[in-house]
Amino acid sequence: MNSAVLSPNHLTTREAPAMAALLLAGKVCTLLPVPLQGESRDAVAEALEHAPRYRRLLNNWLTLAPLFDTGVITTIADADDPVAQVRAAADRIGSEAPWHPLRPFNRQEIFSDTEQYLDTFAADLLKGGPDPGIALPACAGLDAFAVEHALPVFRAGHAARPVAGGARSVNVDGGSLAQQVEARLGEQLFSVGLPILKQAGARALISARAALKQQLSALRNAVEAATFHPTAASARETRAAGAAYGAAFKQVMAGRLNKDDEGGRRLTSAFVSLAARRLSPDAALISSVAAFNRASGEAARPLTGLAESGPDSSLVTLTVTVLDVEPL
Repeated sequence: MNSAVLSPNHLTTREAPAMAALLLAGKVCTLLPVPLQGESRDAVAEALEHAPRYRRLLNNWLTLAPLFDTGVITTIADADDPVAQVRAAADRIGSEAPWHPLRPFNRQEIFSDTEQYLDTFAADLLKGGPDPGIALPACAGLDAFAVEHALPVFRAGHAARPVAGGARSVNVDGGSLAQQVEARLGEQLFSVGLPILKQAGARALISARAALKQQLSALRNAVEAATFHPTAASARETRAAGAAYGAAFKQVMAGRLNKDDEGGRRLTSAFVSLAARRLSPDAALISSVAAFNRASGEAARPLTGLAESGPDSSLVTLTVTVLDVEPL
């Protein structure tokens, strides 16, 4: 977890996966929409003039500028930009047989015109419920980018809570059908409970990262080993590193929480479960097809024509679930 991938949707909404990634990961790679012809000053200026919602998105991210400036958030890894994988994912949805049920939602055309791409993509990030025609290729493309660079991907989890009158706990606070399906796929590698900052400005996050530098370094190394070289010992070491980090977090943050950060917002914390899973590189597409079939009342059926993936080409996800526990 010295580097990890994060969806721009989480970054825009500042949800738990974003807050966990921005504190815990050494570097966070994401997809920053830029003009398809490049990131030159003239290209960006023209895009800002013709895609007003793109301007709103960049304004939304302006408060994160210190994290970009310090290299905590980056849009590239090894000089590679994930937009190429996102465009390829849209092409795959439109052409490959296993994803046929998803084709009515596919919007390949938005990736051929800069103005349409930036305005549509920015609008999707700024609204509450993402358009699957945009969000799905973005998710699948970022997953492919993560697999190519051997990086884990942060995901949002949804805690199960008991329902009155029933003996079982069920997922009553939602999560899409696709997310619920994906949560049952693959192999769980480990799970560890960690405190994070739930609400914090960029400079407060940078300060916390500096104060917890030693413990975060040990935790990142442990997570890296347990995700890409999993053993029973590495899982235990991850939990031990998590406990040491948690103790340090309690000590460091005790005098900082419930005070205003640099933006005048109350600095708060949460306790989360960080669960690592090893999945097929196509997990986002597989779970979306299964969710579509389930929603349309079709019986579940196995997908055919999928390439097998070994451990070296699998997707590793880090699912962040906020727990109903006081962190301090």
